[in-house]
Amino acid sequence: MDEPTRGLGARARASYDSLLASAAAMATQAEDPDLVGLLERTQSFLDEYRSITGHGETLRITAIATTARVRVADAALDRTLERFAIALLERIERGTESYRRFFPIPHEDVIELGLDAELPSAMLVLAELDREGEEELGASLDASRASIQQAVQIGNAVLADRVEAYAALGRHRARLECWIESAEALRRTLRRRLEAIATERGLGERWVRALAPS
Repeated sequence: MDEPTRGLGARARASYDSLLASAAAMATQAEDPDLVGLLERTQSFLDEYRSITGHGETLRITAIATTARVRVADAALDRTLERFAIALLERIERGTESYRRFFPIPHEDVIELGLDAELPSAMLVLAELDREGEEELGASLDASRASIQQAVQIGNAVLADRVEAYAALGRHRARLECWIESAEALRRTLRRRLEAIATERGLGERWVRALAPS
């Protein structure tokens, strides 16, 4: 989790804890008709926070799992391209035009790339395999086609999953920011309403602080 997200979570938790303390205090006087509506509204905000954070944890787990699948898919594509390159070098020399058609940059450098940057190179290899044909390549190289295709398909799928996972986390962050804004507005409303009740009843500031701690 990045620093801005941790900071946002800390702010949300502080607002939640403050509202939780107010709800607990007002619950001790739940028979007071002037507090019933305030307590219900506060409880609703607390329930919403718990729903948001629960969903956020699910999204966080999904993002971590998706990133792990990307690493596995990257390693699988690395192995597939390495095996193909070894077989290719048994037939042609490194640095020749035939080699560069498959690997414009050395295959070792391709394998060092991350999955998203490596996939275009793998797709180039597939395109060249299709162009050359089995007779020119030989059965051993042509047999690599299926394994490379599978690795590319899996790679594209897990990258799409990762994009969606992190987009969902972004939407969750926006939802949490909205909750914080509303929760802070509710805290101000609670204090204002409690101060009005205290003034009307002559209860004093200490009573207000007990039910709406800062």
